[in-house]
Amino acid sequence: MKRVSRRIGRFEIRSTGNLKNDFEVLKWFPNGYYGKKDQYIKISPEHYRDPKFSYGSIHESCFESPENCVVIGFINIYPDTGWAFEKNEYPCLTKSEENDKDLNELLSLFDKFKDKFCKAIE
Repeated sequence: MKRVSRRIGRFEIRSTGNLKNDFEVLKWFPNGYYGKKDQYIKISPEHYRDPKFSYGSIHESCFESPENCVVIGFINIYPDTGWAFEKNEYPCLTKSEENDKDLNELLSLFDKFKDKFCKAIE
């Protein structure tokens, strides 16, 4: 199965490759840890700690990418009824983001080209 994705602004749709959900919708945001490894205390070969706190750890991979993402929902294809965007149970979107221009544009794009998206992952 081929992985396909499309990103507009802070939002991305990409195929999941799993049977339960056809596509996942991601929200990207700046990574506050990016490039700041030297400001943290190394506590193991792969983990660091914030010097202001004595608990918790940060994996070294958190310092490598300028962005992080979170899955905000899934798009599932239903042969009889079309498709549906199902928001993640965890509230990853603020009220203003639910009406975000980029997210709505991305979902519109998916609606317009859903056949191409689905054909690409077959």
